[in-house]
Amino acid sequence: MNTDKLDAKAIQNYRPRRNKATGWKILAPFLFLFSFTEIAAAQIPANAARTIFLSNPLNAAESSVAYHPGFSQYYTSGIGTTSRPGFVYDNAGTLIHTEDPLNIDVRAINFNPNTGLLEVVTFGAVTGGVGRGLIEAQLDGSGLYTGGTATLLASMPGNDGSQTLPAYDPARDRFYSRGSSNTVNIVARSDGSLLGTITLDFATAGVASATNNALGFAPSQDWLIVTDSADDTAAIFDLSGDHVGTSALDVDVPGSYNIGFANGQLFVQTGEGYQGFDIGAGAPSASPPATIPTIGAYGLIFTAIGLFMLAVRRLSRS
Repeated sequence: MNTDKLDAKAIQNYRPRRNKATGWKILAPFLFLFSFTEIAAAQIPANAARTIFLSNPLNAAESSVAYHPGFSQYYTSGIGTTSRPGFVYDNAGTLIHTEDPLNIDVRAINFNPNTGLLEVVTFGAVTGGVGRGLIEAQLDGSGLYTGGTATLLASMPGNDGSQTLPAYDPARDRFYSRGSSNTVNIVARSDGSLLGTITLDFATAGVASATNNALGFAPSQDWLIVTDSADDTAAIFDLSGDHVGTSALDVDVPGSYNIGFANGQLFVQTGEGYQGFDIGAGAPSASPPATIPTIGAYGLIFTAIGLFMLAVRRLSRS
């Protein structure tokens, strides 16, 4: 017998014995991640839980809500003229400061982590003018309004009308502006220009009477939020405009203005102040969400890649 040929043939036909557990070693992390993704997709509560309440002496139309994480404080304002007051609340929602007047005809207030400033979109920012545009509401060392202002942008021509309450997206450095339709304008923070539009799927969401000029943006989930005064709900959409869920609110939703999203909560003006709600986007620690938090889509992707590479590395050593 030619042992050289036998050995060569044996080597040629050799197939390593597969460990029956190998497939499960690779699949198990992904099965876990897919299960986690299903939990994430189902986290929007059918009925939003109340969080904090921002009491307010004004019984009139008001701005959106901002939260400054450096001071752990919330900010709102009356709207309509530059003589309306601005309000500051502590982390528990207690009113701690009133600046009267604020000297800005406010529509939306946003904290911009990229600039560290409290930035106000004014009435008529779309066309600009004296005291209009994107304005800094200046704060003192304790994070309280001073009444001082500084112009950041002279106009924001990309806005959807003069009354809009745009919401800021810090990751993409842009605003989302809405009037009375299901179209959302994407507005550049750099120069206020129109970058594009998003069409929200109101038909699938069943939105019948969306709150005019207002919307919220949840940066942790990349959600656009529109309230519906017809059935007192919050309809939630992704940045493609697709409907991802609806949460019922146990207050009367206003027909215009008076809506904001800050510090993981949707705020709705009730006439006596802003009621906060947890809609599944990460409520503050003082009011933990009733649903399971998630690590987000990008977190799932990178975790999956890491686990796959680890599994391959282990297999190569076995």
